[in-house]
Amino acid sequence: NPNFELDLVFVASSVLGAASWVLLATRFGLPVSTTHALLGGLVGAVLVTAGPEGLLMEAVTNKAFLPLLISPLIAIGLCAILLLATRLLAKRMPQWVPGCCSKEEWQQNPYNCADANGQQRPSPKAEKLWLGLHWFSSGVTSFARALNDVPKIAAFLILALTLAPGLSSEFKQPDPMWPILAVALTMAMGALWGGFRVLNVMSQNVTQLNASSGTAANIGTSFLVLAASPLGIPVSTTHVSTGALMGVRWTNKAKPEGTDALRLVLYGWLVTLPVTGVIAATSSWLINLI
Repeated sequence: NPNFELDLVFVASSVLGAASWVLLATRFGLPVSTTHALLGGLVGAVLVTAGPEGLLMEAVTNKAFLPLLISPLIAIGLCAILLLATRLLAKRMPQWVPGCCSKEEWQQNPYNCADANGQQRPSPKAEKLWLGLHWFSSGVTSFARALNDVPKIAAFLILALTLAPGLSSEFKQPDPMWPILAVALTMAMGALWGGFRVLNVMSQNVTQLNASSGTAANIGTSFLVLAASPLGIPVSTTHVSTGALMGVRWTNKAKPEGTDALRLVLYGWLVTLPVTGVIAATSSWLINLI
């Protein structure tokens, strides 16, 4: 729509729609996608501000909907392939048996159960190498999330500064480095504040994970996200990582021992777009009314 102009109301309502739903979902430990939520907020704000004719549906579908839909499916297949390829290695890893140690200790270091399985414990260097690979793959996944997610949120901050009245030209055209750093710091604080609820669901209530399957899931997630980021494809790290966990679950036929959160996670995916769209649309309408 050529008559549609960006303003602070549009930016605020889009962000409010996404942030409200993400905060609520995190409070209940539901791993929803920030990318998906931002997309829903944008769509809802556009529909109120510019009407249906202002929404470029083809662009939204090709550059957002399809990557969000296809990336988890690719992650499932890729993770299944990785798991099948690493089963030879997994067979050499000691399995947990009652009495050898607690499951938490075994998950941190499977070699704690080597003696109970009648297996020869490897050299300390080999043991550290395997455990180091597991933690390194987790670090790469975290880097991939930051690479793909932080710029999306920083873009809203830069846009808000550009549109804000009364600011000097220096603030209206900021160096993108400090908005990115500000968003990264805020995300870290949010993770410490409420991220452990989501952490518990992802690590314990979707599938059973050990060192080898966790490494495969990390590799599959980081590979897809790092491949998409240079192309500017806004894939959801949450969707991809959950898809990787689903690949672990279906390949190993390993459901969680306690609460099974998979159905709840999938429901969260389905309602994120309409819920954030409604919140953003309502926020835009209320702000304009005030």
